[in-house]
Amino acid sequence: MNTISGGAVTKPFITYHNELDMNLFMRVAPELYHKMLMAGGIDRVYETGCQFWNEGIDLTPNPEVTTCEFYIAYTSYHELMEIMEKLFRGW
Repeated sequence: MNTISGGAVTKPFITYHNELDMNLFMRVAPELYHKMLMAGGIDRVYETGCQFWNEGIDLTPNPEVTTCEFYIAYTSYHELMEIMEKLFRGW
């Protein structure tokens, strides 16, 4: 749950938190918070978690998906490919 909606162009699911007396948004993508951490000086950020896409009524998309998203500063695409290969091989 986030206090702001954002991270993608899809419409977020909105819920109301009674105890906090505020609207909350089920997150669409974690990228906004990852980029804030990177701008704050953390050079490696990753997360595996659920995203919720509100695409309306449709039988084809799944509104809840699990993703792995990461950002690494000062690296090349060759190093990123190596990390992904290790991830899929199980290190």
